[in-house]
Amino acid sequence: MPVVDIAVAGTKSFRLQWTGGEGAEELDVKRVDAGEPADVASGLPATATQFEFEAFLPAVAGAEFVVEACNGAGCTASGPAVVM
Repeated sequence: MPVVDIAVAGTKSFRLQWTGGEGAEELDVKRVDAGEPADVASGLPATATQFEFEAFLPAVAGAEFVVEACNGAGCTASGPAVVM
């Protein structure tokens, strides 16, 4: 299972960084709203350890993001990283 952390990367940028995900064929980044995950990025290489994206800070304050490590057997999600 990946372990994910979030950091402000610039004025309007966030960077998700993670470790883990061994055995994954690809990684997906999802935003979780009201318990429902929505794709932010999918099909990232299994060797990826971060993903940076632009977002308006007030629009993502309190938002939860997870990283899913996926292979032929399915996907395993990290715990959530919350934007503070």
